[in-house]
Amino acid sequence: MNIRFASLLSPGPLRPALAGALSVGALGCQSVAPAPALGVRSDGSFDRLTLRSSGGLPGPTNPRDECADVTSLEVDGPGLTVAWSRCDYSPAVGHTVSVTGKRAITSVELAGVEAGLQQISVGHSGECGADAPVVRLDVQTGSTHTQFIDDFYSCVPAPEGSSYVTNIDVVWAPVAALVPR
Repeated sequence: MNIRFASLLSPGPLRPALAGALSVGALGCQSVAPAPALGVRSDGSFDRLTLRSSGGLPGPTNPRDECADVTSLEVDGPGLTVAWSRCDYSPAVGHTVSVTGKRAITSVELAGVEAGLQQISVGHSGECGADAPVVRLDVQTGSTHTQFIDDFYSCVPAPEGSSYVTNIDVVWAPVAALVPR
């Protein structure tokens, strides 16, 4: 079963049917064994890491919305900083507003991101998602720039120059935790 899809559905009579219809087997996708991620240093260190999440199930829109449902998180490893840009609903104005910021991070926080980066691997699970945001990961190490995409959408060809990776959530979670809500 496609666990991520099932976890996003609200409880109800359609949940098992929808989750089953979008399962790996139902769409004929096949799993591919993962390989270590290319362009990632063996210790997980990097110069710049950018995560971008966009799309997924569309939510209600307001003509006054200032931004689309896109989140961008960037970690500067050597500079020990995290920067973010996201779209948040503001009850004060009644629509979405762009929220940006930057803060220093500790070496312990950076180590958590590096540990997550060591757990991703090139390959794909064969999942065929359509409801979750597309998560992209760009990693720069020296002069090498590598682009990865969450394997949740691995039944469609990856954009040129990108590779599907498993476990992208183990990179997203520690980076997102660095950003104040």
